Amino acid sequence: MTRGKAWTVDEELKLKALLEAGLPVPIIATRLSKTEVAVVLKVSRLGLKDDKKGEKMLSSSSSGELELPVELPTVEEAGKILGGALLAMMRPGASKEDLRRWKAVADVAWKYKEFMADFLGYRALEEKYVELRKKYEDLVEKKNGVSARRLG
Repeated sequence: MTRGKAWTVDEELKLKALLEAGLPVPIIATRLSKTEVAVVLKVSRLGLKDDKKGEKMLSSSSSGELELPVELPTVEEAGKILGGALLAMMRPGASKEDLRRWKAVADVAWKYKEFMADFLGYRALEEKYVELRKKYEDLVEKKNGVSARRLG
């Protein structure tokens, strides 16, 4: 599986210190020049805990509220999550619960990839609309200017 830039020992130590200081993931990601997804995955891989809550960062919240990301994960990041889930499901000896959990992760990553394709398509359409609207307004302004000169 393709991976991003490897974490240095210094970055891991900074991650631990920032987590212990109680900083939220978006701020930690910014300070380390990493994506929020990369930070959450590294915290999970290292088995770090949020000392203020005493629970792993990836555990579900009891309130049922979702934390909204500052930046959307890229399609590549969603693909990596999907690939990671696939590799995890292929490990021998995985429990049924693990398989269900990783299937859920894979399903969400797949849906997210589809969402991002739609989102980027809509964004492109929106940009084209703004461009055409500007051209239309320029033409109307030009036409009105010509008409005003003819009358004057």
